[in-house]
Amino acid sequence: MPPVTRYAVHPIAERLARELDGDVRFDPMTRELFSTDASNYRIVPTGVVFPKHDDDVRRIVDLTARDQIALLPRGGGTSLAGQAVGEAVVIDFSKYMNRVLDVNIEEAWARVQPGVVLDNFNSFLQSTGFMFGPDVSPSAQATLGGMVGNNSCGSRSIRYGKMVDHVLELRGVLESGSAFTFGQLSDDGLAASLRRDDELARIIHAVNDLAVTHHEEIDKRFPKIQRRVAGYNLDELGLRNGFNLAGLLVGSEGTLAVNTEARVQLVRKPAHAVLGVCHFDTFSDSMHASAPITALAPHAIELSDKLLIDLARASAIHRDKLHFVHGNPEALLIVEFAGETFEQLMKKLDELSTLMGDLGYGDNVVRVIEPVQCADVWTVRKAGLGLFGSVKGDAKPVAFVEDTAVAPEQLPAFTAAFREVLDRHNVRAAFYGHASVGCLHVRPMLDLRKADGVRKYRAIAEEITELALKFGGTHSGEHGEGLARSEFNQQVFGETLYAAFREVKTAFDPHGRMNPGKKVDAPPMDENLRYGAIYAELIQTLAGGSTLDEETAGALAKRLEAARAQVHADGLPQGRQRQRAR
Repeated sequence: MPPVTRYAVHPIAERLARELDGDVRFDPMTRELFSTDASNYRIVPTGVVFPKHDDDVRRIVDLTARDQIALLPRGGGTSLAGQAVGEAVVIDFSKYMNRVLDVNIEEAWARVQPGVVLDNFNSFLQSTGFMFGPDVSPSAQATLGGMVGNNSCGSRSIRYGKMVDHVLELRGVLESGSAFTFGQLSDDGLAASLRRDDELARIIHAVNDLAVTHHEEIDKRFPKIQRRVAGYNLDELGLRNGFNLAGLLVGSEGTLAVNTEARVQLVRKPAHAVLGVCHFDTFSDSMHASAPITALAPHAIELSDKLLIDLARASAIHRDKLHFVHGNPEALLIVEFAGETFEQLMKKLDELSTLMGDLGYGDNVVRVIEPVQCADVWTVRKAGLGLFGSVKGDAKPVAFVEDTAVAPEQLPAFTAAFREVLDRHNVRAAFYGHASVGCLHVRPMLDLRKADGVRKYRAIAEEITELALKFGGTHSGEHGEGLARSEFNQQVFGETLYAAFREVKTAFDPHGRMNPGKKVDAPPMDENLRYGAIYAELIQTLAGGSTLDEETAGALAKRLEAARAQVHADGLPQGRQRQRAR
């Protein structure tokens, strides 16, 4: 029996420790470590458990049911919207349930546990000639289970789509404790499932009825763009040659069930990849150029604005990697072409240069051919999250409206209107992200330790959500809703579909235990902030409880904030995790 520390604060801790083979941690330090993710939010969990196998997961669900304790499945903690924090027993899969269980090269799929880290998964696949399509920036920390829960995408989603496009089957445990396997059902299979008299049949019946009843509203309210992860995926049911509830669980942020295994589709790894880095004198020019570039069938079109370039130049770690930046551009579009022959890709770069000339931008393409140099480009691009934390001053680029998505051809007008909103609030912002699919990560610079910063946090969120809808887009294109955006789901989808989402939640989770407060019935987005307007009071408390004066205590707190940002900037991995194949 794993030991429980003497700091255990909840009766469930002893019961879990007696029954589980995995670890049980309810001590103050562990709870504090798991009170945050990569977002702006902080909620101290009830405790943390690290299951070793599926039976542990079932025991966790059963034992916590007696006292109606909430559960929160968690991956690498890279969530930017607060999906992975809550007053619940956190189930962390990264320590033990992190294996690749099977790989079928002939049919191009793999079975994985939820704790498998994306980089480790692709390393495991390296000798097979296959890889996993979605490629999120925090790939050294992000787990496949977290990516399933978030419906993650990545830089190459114009080619590989979202996580829902790659999940074939999910296994796990429902809130009741029942095991499930959700995969593709034919029409006959669906009919047979609906004739059964059990919990799974009830769920299938309820969800199928909702999808059929509200199909017109779904068609009306779900945006017609490639990037949308908000709400529950009622639009996915029946789209892929059969009814598959796995598609509904993808992107559900742990609010419907606990997934313990996924069967995922693999893609062929291209033999070669090259980059054309387009330089622009104005940000507006880069937005006008992005949609025409999509006609060249690139694998990625990534935007980096001047702030990111300047921060990378100021970084001792990254400045030597900026060989692809010539002069002092206001914006870059990093265009990747990938394929089986190098000659084919060189022709693509020629086409890109010709297109830029035809659009009036002249000879603005820097070619990056060597794999090592291409890796430098992607390293700098992925470092954006951490580099933004190194901005000098109290206001930092904050993630909360960083996930809007519109059709690529709408980007020039949309970003201009976005800037008008920021100007009205006298706020600067960093712009970067996936221009190829119209999903830009805009980070307004706010100080969330002050009341004025928190006020602008809400006001800007409300205006930008409305703006995204006006342009036929979404408030959440890849990072999910969590605590930052769930509040707006009723506004985004309307009362009818929001009520349907609640019915989906009830069908799977009748007692509301699965990661409550996300997707539906969420708290206000300006509550539970990591810092918030009481930050100054916390600094006074720190100073009062130590030999530090208030100024020194405040400086220490800022150093700690900067250190956290630097970890992201340096791309330090969590540590190599063992993986085995059967």
